[in-house]
Amino acid sequence: MPEVRLVNIYPRPKDWPLLLAIFKDRPKESRITSAGKKTPSTQEHIDFVGTLPYRYWYFISVNKRMVGELHVTFLNEIGLSLFEKERCRGYGADALRQFIAKHKPLPALTSRRRGEWLVNIAKGNILGKLFFSRMGFRPIQETWIYHG
Repeated sequence: MPEVRLVNIYPRPKDWPLLLAIFKDRPKESRITSAGKKTPSTQEHIDFVGTLPYRYWYFISVNKRMVGELHVTFLNEIGLSLFEKERCRGYGADALRQFIAKHKPLPALTSRRRGEWLVNIAKGNILGKLFFSRMGFRPIQETWIYHG
């Protein structure tokens, strides 16, 4: 039985370049934040990680091998990515269950933050929608961007 663990990313700067490899391995249909933007250089990505942009950021480790990442914003939004060759093995589900069991969402702030866990899923990411649906998440809105 594989041992899935969450490993805090922030105290491991030597491993930060791995995050960019995970990002680059994501299918285009699963990307939200990178739409229309160039992929950052390794140094740009390391600089970004160094700003500690997320409330929590973990590597997903399986038998001491990094297979993906899970991050959580200060708006209680969860993001999860696995290397393509590591998908559909239950690692993401195990990591998400561990995270939810260990952490509570920040309290709601009127008109600013919901008091429960959320995920943002790109419109074309059917597998992501199925995964999070199976994990107990339900759609509550669609978000659109203006491209005047």
